[in-house]
Amino acid sequence: MEVKAKYVGNGRYVLIDLETGEVVDDAQGYGYKSATKAYAAWAYKQKPPAEKKRMKDEKRRAQEWWRRHRKLRDLVETEMMYAWKDGVTFGVRKLEQLFEEENIQTEFKTATLLKFFRYE
Repeated sequence: MEVKAKYVGNGRYVLIDLETGEVVDDAQGYGYKSATKAYAAWAYKQKPPAEKKRMKDEKRRAQEWWRRHRKLRDLVETEMMYAWKDGVTFGVRKLEQLFEEENIQTEFKTATLLKFFRYE
């Protein structure tokens, strides 16, 4: 099934089936705040249960890793604030550089750890 985001007013979007024109996802009647969010939700809903479980487990493990590395998390948070203040992006390369400086080895991809970084 091919879907397309359709603007329905009030800054909200729904997904419609291109063949039938039928609304297939409307965020439980609320609509999505952007077309991008609508497509992301649809992609997630189309994933098999095993893939959803894998993603959830990866998130949990990455967040646990950050809890075990509080000193590094605090350093990353500080670096992110400096980057924000300077108007630059704190991304994967900068995190890899910090890992190298601190001699940190991880079983995760740097992008995964950055994705699940949370301020605490």
